[in-house]
Amino acid sequence: MTSTMAEQAVSTSSKWRSYPAYRDCEATFLASVPDHWLCKPLKQLVKSPVERGAGQELPFVALEHIVGGAGTTVPGFEWENVCADDCAVFKAGDVLYGKLRPYLRKYLHVDRDGCCPTELLVLRPSEAGYTDRFLFYVVQSQPFVALTGATSYGVKMPRTAWEDLGCNWFWLPTASEQHAIVALLDRETAKIDALVSAKERQTDILREKRTAVIAQAVIHGLDTDVALRDSGSKWLGMVPSHWDIRRNKTIFVEVDERSTTDSEELLTVSHITGVTPRAEKRGVNMFLAETTEGYKTCQVDDLVINTMWAWMGALGFTTYAGVVSPSYHVYRLRSKDLLMPEYLDLLYRTSAHLCEIMRYSRGIWTSRLRLYPEEFLGMRTPVPPVGEQQRICEYIEAETGLIDGVIDANIRHIELLRERRTALISAAVTGQVDVREEM
Repeated sequence: MTSTMAEQAVSTSSKWRSYPAYRDCEATFLASVPDHWLCKPLKQLVKSPVERGAGQELPFVALEHIVGGAGTTVPGFEWENVCADDCAVFKAGDVLYGKLRPYLRKYLHVDRDGCCPTELLVLRPSEAGYTDRFLFYVVQSQPFVALTGATSYGVKMPRTAWEDLGCNWFWLPTASEQHAIVALLDRETAKIDALVSAKERQTDILREKRTAVIAQAVIHGLDTDVALRDSGSKWLGMVPSHWDIRRNKTIFVEVDERSTTDSEELLTVSHITGVTPRAEKRGVNMFLAETTEGYKTCQVDDLVINTMWAWMGALGFTTYAGVVSPSYHVYRLRSKDLLMPEYLDLLYRTSAHLCEIMRYSRGIWTSRLRLYPEEFLGMRTPVPPVGEQQRICEYIEAETGLIDGVIDANIRHIELLRERRTALISAAVTGQVDVREEM
C-alpha cells in the first residue's frame, strides 16, 4: 500500500458511529459504557499469577528487550534460555506490562512460555473475561495507562501493584464484540504502523545522510579537487595536503579546577545532546548529590568528556559555564586562534573519531572502557586553516538545517500517528465506537 492510500484509509477510521445507548459504569476513570456491557473488577477479567521458575531453564525477556509504545521486541532480539529461579513465569498468550512508572507503556503479547524479571506484570485472561488479544489492546488504552500510573506506589521508582490495580472496575464487552474489536484494531493499527515504519525508515536515511555530510566535510574538507596526502592516522586516511595533523597535547591542556561555592550551574554530558544543563533534562532518574562543592568547573568552549561513555560520543564543547561531575575530564584549548570549538565539536562526534576513542580507551569490556587524559592527549587531530574551518561549519549548518527540518516534520508526523493509534484503540476497547458491523 502506498503512503497516500494508507493515509486515506487511516483517515476514514474515525468515522464509526457510537452505540445507541450508554450507561454509567462503576469504573471511576470511565464516563460511560455501552448499555449492554458489564462492568467488573479487573481481577475477575484478568489473572496475574505469581509463579517462579524453580530451577527451570526458560526463554527470557526483560524490559530493555521491549520497544516502548509499540508492543514489539527490539530489533535483533532473540529469545535465550536462562535459569528462571528469580523470574516471573508466563505462558503463551499472556500479556506482559511494565510495572515501573517510567515503563508504563511497555507491553508485550507473548507467543511462548517463558520468564521475565518481576518489573514486568504478568497478565493472563480469565475464562469469562478478556480474550488475550483484547487484553493486549486494553493495556494500550489511555484509561489503563492512566490508572496504572495513578495506582503506582513508591517515591524513587514508583511501580504498579496488582493488589490495587485488580480492584478497579473495568468494562466487559460480549465475546463476539471483543473479537470484532480485535479484528478492527488489527486492521487499522496495521495501516498506521505501516505509515510509522515508512516515516521512521525515511528519518533513518536522513540521519545517515546528515552524518555522512558532517564526516565528509570535517575530515576531508569541501574542495573535492584539492591535493591529498596520507595523514598517518588510519581513522583520518587521506586529508588535504595543506592541513596540519597535531597531537592533542599540543592543542589542549587538561584543567582540574574545583567549585568552592556550590553556586555554579550543574552540567551533564551525553552522547545525544552533548553538554547541557542538568536542569533541562526531563524524565531522567538520576541521583543528585546534596552539594556540587568539589565538582569540576568548566568555562565556555572547554571540552568536557564523560570518561565512562566517551566511546559512545558523550563529550562536547560547552556553551555554558558551570560544574560537571568530578569523574569527567575537562580540557581547554591552548589557543582559539588555531582551532574553532565548533569545528572540533563536529569532528569529535563523528563515527570515525569515536572508533579512534574506542581504540585509545582502556578496559576489558566495551561497557567498561574509559578514556583517560594520557590517552586522549596522545590522539591526533586534523587542523585545517581557521578560515577553512569557518567555511566548513557554515556549510554543515546550512546542509544539516535542511535535513533537520525534514526530520523534525517526520517526527511530528510520527507522534500524531501514534496519538491517533492510541485514541483509536482507546475508543474501540471502551465502547466509544460501535464495532458490531465488524461482526
